[in-house]
Amino acid sequence: MLSTHILLMDTLTVFSLVGGAVILAGIVYLLRPKKDADIGLGISQASDDSGAAARRQAEDDARRQAEEAAARRKAEEEAATRKQAEEAASRKKAEEDAARKKAEQEAAAKKKAEEEAASRKRAEEEAARKKAEQEAAARKQAEEAAARKQAEEAAARKRAEEEAARKKAEQEAAARKQAEEAAARKQAEEAAARKRAEEDAARKKAEQEAAARKQAEEAAARKRAEEEAARRAVEAAKQAAPPQMVFDPMSVPEPKKAPEPEPEPIAFGSPEPIKQGGAPDLMSTMPLSSFTPPPGFAMPPVAPPPANKIDPSQFKGSEQSHKTAQRVARTIVSDIKIYNEKKVIEGRKGRNLYDLLKKEFDHGFKTYEDRVEPVVRDESNYLYEIIVERLCEGDAGCLGPNYPKEKGPK
Repeated sequence: MLSTHILLMDTLTVFSLVGGAVILAGIVYLLRPKKDADIGLGISQASDDSGAAARRQAEDDARRQAEEAAARRKAEEEAATRKQAEEAASRKKAEEDAARKKAEQEAAAKKKAEEEAASRKRAEEEAARKKAEQEAAARKQAEEAAARKQAEEAAARKRAEEEAARKKAEQEAAARKQAEEAAARKQAEEAAARKRAEEDAARKKAEQEAAARKQAEEAAARKRAEEEAARRAVEAAKQAAPPQMVFDPMSVPEPKKAPEPEPEPIAFGSPEPIKQGGAPDLMSTMPLSSFTPPPGFAMPPVAPPPANKIDPSQFKGSEQSHKTAQRVARTIVSDIKIYNEKKVIEGRKGRNLYDLLKKEFDHGFKTYEDRVEPVVRDESNYLYEIIVERLCEGDAGCLGPNYPKEKGPK
């Protein structure tokens, strides 16, 4: 608005100057001939007629000069007017440039101020964010430090408890180990004592059997000699005069039942023991058909055998078969215990004897079945009883849950 007003004022000023210059030139132009005429009249009064042409010429020159002067003045005025207009336009342009620059400067200043304000705001927000982040990081570090401290304290407590538990477990293990070693030593001593007793008993039994065999052989030799002498006497009597012979039943040897062989000891991983068996009964091998009783001789009734210790109504098997089964079972269990003493102790503690000694047990079952009569196996299970007595110390649960049920008690 201000620049438009200034431009309008400058335009009016220029028109006013131009109009004044035109009016002034017209006035000068109108007045100038009149003055020249006055001058010419004065000259003409002073000079003669011959100078009339010169005057006209001079007037023309003067008029021409006046016109030229007026034209120059007009040109100068027009140039001055143009110059003023240009200056006014230049001033206007300068003012407009100044106003534009001022507006641009103001806009730039405003923009700068806004940017600075925005920058300050961003800086403040960034500072607030950083401060918040720092505070959050400080809180997090404090919480982590507290958590680490708690974790370290918990770990220290746990380590202390574990160390105490470990020491306690070591002490208990040491005590158990000492007790087990003492029990193992005691059991080993008992096993060694039992083994020595069994060896002594076996040696005594072998000595007794050898003495019995020797006595039987001597008695058999004496009986054979007596029978040979009696036979020769009978033959000699027959040849001389055969009288009626009176048969003495006491001279007939009583047939003996051949003793059942002792069961072979079963060794698990040990050398095969020496078989213990008696010498053959010579009297039992003598054929009774070699003696012919005289006519009219009647055999005396044979006395019944002594009653068995086992009631025959209770078992179908013989007493000797049951004793043989017991000896086989004791031999099997003794071999298992002697050659697997540590496993026996461990299985008794862990209550899984069958799992630890499955191979030995299965071999023992097979041996027992091979050497014991089926009728005895159907009536009793001496192997199971002796296993529970000697290996489990009376507690059948030590055999474990995998022990075959068909191998259990009858």
